Amino acid sequence: VIAGCATGKLTYVKAGTTEVERKRDESECLRSALDHTYRAHILIPIAIDRAVFQSCLEARGYTAVRR
Repeated sequence: VIAGCATGKLTYVKAGTTEVERKRDESECLRSALDHTYRAHILIPIAIDRAVFQSCLEARGYTAVRR
């Protein structure tokens, strides 16, 4: 069996967490992962440190799964 690249959306799950709680946690972790050098600019792409985002959610008890 040859394994290929994983496809699908990466989602974070945590047993017993509501959709509202998950969205709140994702939003807070996203803010902590933003490259703040671009904070004052509106119409430019925002750099997000994915490792910081994932670490933040994992510290809150979430697990990343592909769907």
